Amino acid sequence: MFSPGEVAVHLNVTRRTVYTWIKEGRLQAVKVGVKLWQVSAREIERFTSEPPSEQQLLPVEVEPVKPSRFIEALEKHVAAAPPDATREQKAIANSIVEAYRAEEDRQAEVARSVRLFSDSVPRVVQNQTRQPKKRRR
Repeated sequence: MFSPGEVAVHLNVTRRTVYTWIKEGRLQAVKVGVKLWQVSAREIERFTSEPPSEQQLLPVEVEPVKPSRFIEALEKHVAAAPPDATREQKAIANSIVEAYRAEEDRQAEVARSVRLFSDSVPRVVQNQTRQPKKRRR
């Protein structure tokens, strides 16, 4: 029997991930105390040998590429187009670059508008301190 911490080390994940798997029922564990869980070696073997289902796959967060970097890379790719690329292929690639540029400009304009709006709205600062109540005598 292994603790969730030992399972985490064995599977190269965090202890919190192991507890999440236990809570979701993906990893079977036995509660042997108020806060103590134990996982059998057989369960670890089952868990690692089973291919994960689509629901079990963890979502992967990908940091978005800044549009300007993407546009630069795309422009380099277009500039290095092979000599046998047709005029139509080059036109399509250039239109994609222009569409991304236009979207980047639109997003910058929206951000500017939001900043202008937030700067124009008067800031209301309320004093949250309470005045002591006067006692009646």
